[in-house]
Amino acid sequence: MAFNECANTAQRFELVQEFYDPTYMYFKNHEVSSLNELLEKEPGKKPSIIKRMKEELMKMLDKSVIKHSIVHHVLYQFMVHADPASKSEMIEAVRDVVPEILHTKDGSRVGMHCVWYGTLKDRKSIIKSMKTFVTKIAMEEHGHMVLLALFHCFDDTVFLEKHIIKELINHLVKISENSGEKKKIDRKGKEVTHREKKEETDGEEGVKKDEDEKTKTDETDREEQDNKCRRDLLPEFLQNIHAKRVLIYLLNPKDLHYIQPDVINILKQGDDNSTSKKDPEIRQSELKAVIVGPLLNLIASNIERFYTNNAFCLFTIVILQHTVGNRRNAFKAIADLVAEPYTPENKNIHPIEHSGSHFMYKKLIVQDKDESKDDVKFSEVLIETVPQMVFKSWMECNRGAFLLVSCLKQEYRLLSQELRKN
Repeated sequence: MAFNECANTAQRFELVQEFYDPTYMYFKNHEVSSLNELLEKEPGKKPSIIKRMKEELMKMLDKSVIKHSIVHHVLYQFMVHADPASKSEMIEAVRDVVPEILHTKDGSRVGMHCVWYGTLKDRKSIIKSMKTFVTKIAMEEHGHMVLLALFHCFDDTVFLEKHIIKELINHLVKISENSGEKKKIDRKGKEVTHREKKEETDGEEGVKKDEDEKTKTDETDREEQDNKCRRDLLPEFLQNIHAKRVLIYLLNPKDLHYIQPDVINILKQGDDNSTSKKDPEIRQSELKAVIVGPLLNLIASNIERFYTNNAFCLFTIVILQHTVGNRRNAFKAIADLVAEPYTPENKNIHPIEHSGSHFMYKKLIVQDKDESKDDVKFSEVLIETVPQMVFKSWMECNRGAFLLVSCLKQEYRLLSQELRKN
């Protein structure tokens, strides 16, 4: 706690000095504030410092203190400055405890160094040690970077699929299987089942003709509350930006929506490793082939449930942007959302008027003109699914009208011709 939150740079260096030389246990060096400065000032001490660090760290690997951030810091400094032989020896000792140190920045950097400069056996041991923890690691601010490092340089994509990606896919499948369980809240704040909700809806339809303006307002408020409950149901995994970055990296490691330049620059530090032999393009295409199907199924199964969540809509756009072929089911699920006409009564829940889903439709239509290799376009599925009268209803709302204008401006003739018929 003190090392992380209270100590400044100079104080942190004083706390770790005894890892460098026994004399520093009693006589602190106040002239420098980092190991880099110490080695620059006294380069002749580097072999003895590295030896001392290795001896002290080896004593801690089998103890609970391995989880402490001060140990992670010293480990990272060792990985940066150690000679190849000492580094290999340390990687072999650390590889089985990598999941225990990924919760800190220095710990995750140690894990990345183990991935970059470890042997094939070391890498496989690291991957096996992550069993049952992959989903949790993917959601960690620092830990997910080790997964990206594995995707970036580990050649055996079949092994990755079996031990890492399969666990992610299984979690996505569970999310999709639960997509039908839409929890609703009644007026008293009590959760009601689908059957109870249906009976309540049927009862409301029976007296709808006699409702006055105030009752209609109450119904609108209740719809907004249900809509909010639906948004709140977005699973934590899909809310987590780091987990989504891991999934998108498998699709396209250069996507700037989720893979920022600083992340790419960090991963490039491992490009000079001697273990990776496979062409990066081939490796990336193999990883993409594994994750495409589950991500498209995730969209098809959950878009009706989460279209009111702006982040999920952006996630959907990026997935569909980087996949080609086999997208019809996902497109159909998205088009089905707007198959019903827009009316003043459903304005609060209609996807065409919601900011996030409206942006999603607009981007998907724009993407049609940029994709020449695909055998199906979103515009085609939209025309097949949405009746002509529904397109007319879009003119009654602001965002719907703008979407129609955007459609008419597209170079895709089939869509613009169909709209002009109306």
